[in-house]
Amino acid sequence: MGIDAVLEFADQLSEYGQNTETERIKKEVAKYDDEWELAIISISYHDPLIKIMLQNAEKAGTIKVLSKG
Repeated sequence: MGIDAVLEFADQLSEYGQNTETERIKKEVAKYDDEWELAIISISYHDPLIKIMLQNAEKAGTIKVLSKG
């Protein structure tokens, strides 16, 4: 977890030809300082409870989703 993991994830996207997404994530990450915790999570969008929790947290401003891959 952390900024290094997020940047590594972004680099992996470019390996799959998603260069635009890689650059967008890197630009977004650069906006955050040390007060933020950055993490990569992978959830099944077939899980309605987790999907609702994620949407509510994003609406409340407690998380910022950088990529919805």
